[in-house]
Amino acid sequence: MSLSNTRQSVRGLAVGFVWLIVSSSIALTFAEENIHQELTEWLPWSAIALPATQRASAKVEALEDLVLAADVSGRIETLPVRIGDRVRAGKAIAMLERTPYEHARAEAQAQLAAAQTRLRQASRQFSQAERLRSQNLASEEALASARDAVHLAEREVERAQALLASAIWRLERTTVRAPFDGVIQERLATVGQWLSPGQGIVRLRSEQAEVLADVPRQWIEGLRAASEVFYQSLDGKRYPLRWQEAAPTQVKAGELVPVRLAFTATPAPVGSVGILHWQDPKPLLPPQALTTLRGELGVWTRDDPTSPPRFVPLPHAQAGRAVAVSLPEKALVAIRGQGALAWQASPKP
Repeated sequence: MSLSNTRQSVRGLAVGFVWLIVSSSIALTFAEENIHQELTEWLPWSAIALPATQRASAKVEALEDLVLAADVSGRIETLPVRIGDRVRAGKAIAMLERTPYEHARAEAQAQLAAAQTRLRQASRQFSQAERLRSQNLASEEALASARDAVHLAEREVERAQALLASAIWRLERTTVRAPFDGVIQERLATVGQWLSPGQGIVRLRSEQAEVLADVPRQWIEGLRAASEVFYQSLDGKRYPLRWQEAAPTQVKAGELVPVRLAFTATPAPVGSVGILHWQDPKPLLPPQALTTLRGELGVWTRDDPTSPPRFVPLPHAQAGRAVAVSLPEKALVAIRGQGALAWQASPKP
């Protein structure tokens, strides 16, 4: 065999060997992808979606719970309410001794009357000074002095009016009235007791109530949109509710947000504890469908068996917990073998 033929044979063997390696690599890649595809299990979204019945611990609190106190000092003359009494807004809860404040009002009225008399006199004198000045029978200094006397008298009237308004306000505050409808919870003072301003007399609680609960942030949207929300007491009674508001706080997914809900009919007893129930309009994705891609939780979906899979990030999801999502009704969801999809999506060398 000639040297030229030998070289051609070696070259042919080398090309064939390279082609064999490339072909094997391509075949192996396709085989791996097919194996990964076969390892992934897909199910229709409608078949795995869970009804989103949510619940949270809750308590019933009064809309108003207030210790009524006197705005002025004095001795209690009458205290006509007892624990358990229902009172209407404006009802007299306690009356303090009025005599000192009536005397103060009478004195302020007298001071105002005297100041108004002085103002009238000063005004007449000023008018007379103006006439004399127009006839050149009084000096400019006399006119200015009469004008200053009027201004001084006006300021005295203003001070006397302020004193009278204060005396009337204090006299009115000797009667302590209920600011809202409610039930007397405690009596903190007795008849004959001396009170200082701000000292409590009774504790009044409104019969109107609301439900307070702490709800994970990712559930807030569903609770707000729920068509049926109710509070269930420990004895099993249900009380329908409506959404009011969530506390304006910045928290992460999974952290709790205080929410308030109002009763739509007869409220549950104030102070009771129970469970808040609602139906989230979004169905729940089962925990086994959750996976991670590049450190982000989400779900793999596809439109039909022939369409390419895509990863849908779920920022509010928590590992091991079902999460409310909105997916097309006919979408397919990967529930097993998601790691194979992640491998396919990762960059290849």
